[in-house]
Amino acid sequence: MRARMTYSQVISIFLLILFIVISAVGMTEIIVLWPLLLVFINSKEVSYIETVYCSLVGCILAGLIALRLIEFPMFPQAAVLYASNEDVFYWIEMGHVHAIRLLIVYPGALLSKLLGIELNLGVTIYSASLLILIMYFMMRMMNINKLENRISAIMSGFLVLALSYFMNGRLIFVFFGISLLALYELKFREDKVSIFMMQMVTIISIIFTMVSSGTMFIAFVYAVMIIPYRWKKLSTFNKKRLFIVILLVSAIPIIAIFVPYLIKMTERNIIFYGGGFQGIINMVNHGLGRIVNTNNTLLVLSLFISGAIVVVTNVYLFKRKIIRRDHPNLPLFLLVNLSAYGSIFGLSTGLTALIPLLVLMIEKMNKTIKLV
Repeated sequence: MRARMTYSQVISIFLLILFIVISAVGMTEIIVLWPLLLVFINSKEVSYIETVYCSLVGCILAGLIALRLIEFPMFPQAAVLYASNEDVFYWIEMGHVHAIRLLIVYPGALLSKLLGIELNLGVTIYSASLLILIMYFMMRMMNINKLENRISAIMSGFLVLALSYFMNGRLIFVFFGISLLALYELKFREDKVSIFMMQMVTIISIIFTMVSSGTMFIAFVYAVMIIPYRWKKLSTFNKKRLFIVILLVSAIPIIAIFVPYLIKMTERNIIFYGGGFQGIINMVNHGLGRIVNTNNTLLVLSLFISGAIVVVTNVYLFKRKIIRRDHPNLPLFLLVNLSAYGSIFGLSTGLTALIPLLVLMIEKMNKTIKLV
């Protein structure tokens, strides 16, 4: 007996047909909604409010793109490589340090070729599609945590859009990777996804955060630190044995690709900021250190000692309040903590905390304010 389609799926199919018709008559930008609607069609979990909200955001984005009010151009480093050779696999084989950034935005380049539009317009449409999915992921996380304060989620979504715009679209890929990782971590907590799928999502998420060394470092450290949590959530010996096998297999590309890339990018950043210990200090100036005078060695030393005390206190409280109590939102708290430390070296790195922090804040508000 075939399963009946849900009301949301019927609406999604209708909207998909409508958007195809609209795009056929000239408004190419409406294609930003296609990935989301395909997700809706294949998922029975999507609610009516999610369908309407994400479709509305998509239509707004399509309109803004059509009017050329927003644009998310290709990263400059990726654009230089693409202008020289459009084959992304050529740069990957060459081991170019910016090949991964070209890979991240490459679907936008393919879209521009497919539709016969400008390169930056293709990348903009692709980026906007990811932005809609970020909204969807946030709504899904709220649904898993049984939250009802949807107005807060809507406002949070527009905050994500604003930050993405002011950061020239670079944060969209970071937000996408982090929100995807956070969503599947909550699904894994509820035993709704396999450990294999969880590991695949982790790798994909890390790749999307590789737009900068700082954001990649946060995702990489998180992937290592979350292992005991995932191990504890596995209910049978066979699942734990499979988890070990998956970790060992995953270690091969991680050791061969991610670790060397992380080291190389860190070295380049230190050299870019002056090299040696002074280069590290200058990197702090790039982050929260810009609000203090890091040229004062005594002040830097004092801040370092104070920071060490804060870290020790934070680790103690995190272990006592989150780990020992087996807090259901442990993955979200961990992401926020790691991102907070990363903000010292870069504001964009610190902003990786935004998605999980917004979900936690909405959950806190949900306990006192009930808004539908």
